[in-house]
Amino acid sequence: MRAAADTIAAIATAVGGGIGIIRISGPEAAAIGRRIFPSLPKDVVSHHLYHGAIVDPRALEPVDEAMVVHMRAPRSYTGEDVVELHAHGGAANLRRVLEIVLGAGARLATPGEFTRRAFEAGRLDLTEVEAIGAIIGAGETASLVAAQRMRRGWLGKRVDSARRQIVAELAELEGALDFPEDTLADARTPSEASLRTLADELAAVARSYRRPLGVTPEVMLLGRVNAGKSSLLNRLVGRERALVDEAAGTTRDLIEAELELPGLVVRLIDTAGERDKATGIEARGQALARARRKEVALAILVIDAEIGMQVLEQRLLAEVTAEGIPLLVVVNKIDRMRGPVAHRGVSAKSGEGIDELRAAIEAMLALPAEEHALGSARQAEAFGSAATSILLAADALRDGAADAAAVELRRTLHHLGQITGETASAEVLDAIFSRFCIGK
Repeated sequence: MRAAADTIAAIATAVGGGIGIIRISGPEAAAIGRRIFPSLPKDVVSHHLYHGAIVDPRALEPVDEAMVVHMRAPRSYTGEDVVELHAHGGAANLRRVLEIVLGAGARLATPGEFTRRAFEAGRLDLTEVEAIGAIIGAGETASLVAAQRMRRGWLGKRVDSARRQIVAELAELEGALDFPEDTLADARTPSEASLRTLADELAAVARSYRRPLGVTPEVMLLGRVNAGKSSLLNRLVGRERALVDEAAGTTRDLIEAELELPGLVVRLIDTAGERDKATGIEARGQALARARRKEVALAILVIDAEIGMQVLEQRLLAEVTAEGIPLLVVVNKIDRMRGPVAHRGVSAKSGEGIDELRAAIEAMLALPAEEHALGSARQAEAFGSAATSILLAADALRDGAADAAAVELRRTLHHLGQITGETASAEVLDAIFSRFCIGK
């Protein structure tokens, strides 16, 4: 882990509350703290609050009354010396205090830099880092609870258990390769069976992923023009969020609205209706919807009951399926037809089937019923890749190819390391930490 050569600072709390915290971390944190908070003693007691005045060293005048705490390395969030200034929380006041801190020798932290330093100091693994981001962003109890469990380390422990098993299997294989006079015949059967069991367990973890923790899931309404998507959005959220007209193609841009369900909050997105030979702003609206569609947690294909599943609907169905997006197919305007429908039927006009549709959306997006939930698609992909490599190793053992099995087990260790961060690339780390706010 690298040692930071500079000292960083940022506002660490939301602006506008009664108290605001400015965090300083790095080798000069204590010295900077004393420059702007003269009452901080040289023999400061770690993790002890001191009361006094923040002073601008340039003007030698008090700026704010505050409480200050010095947390000595390594007993701090970042693992470095950390000083926190607990000042009044007004926006102008915090900005002024931060300017004084920066003028005293610190530089402004980049997004997520405090947490990145904690990761690089070995205070957190990457699963805990992602859990912290999810806790900050959680807008529902289920996501919050799942993120808190991950922050306590369950996922890192699961990865560590799998890693220990793989290392033990790899040690046996490499020993056999180093001493070819010893046969693999006795070890092959139990090793192969245990590997297949582990692969099944990791694949099940990968399949349990539903959606990112700490991110409001998005649900997109798709379908041809005049299928009733806007009316359906209005009915689901209980108010007129999208303008509706009998004329086809009224919606040109993306229209968003929050839908509160008993167990979670989702963001509904209405889109420009699909039709052949769209031009101008309508075509641009369709292109915008297709680009945004790749980010959603669920798509709802809305079919006009009077038209049914035609070529256009079949094309949308195939596109969404190919993109791997979970899908609900809904037949709207059932108030205008008689007899059963092939898919879930609703009426945006009368409200028939709307409660059932809300329940279906929640069921599709609810976190797994198991105790634990993955926090990101990145984690799910790495678990799936690890399971695949383990199965390939088991197949190689079955065929007597110990060298090929060893290669796949080393690859498995790489995939597991991506989850906790040991083998994650700089690009992956940059992407994860860039999603944090500057003060975290």
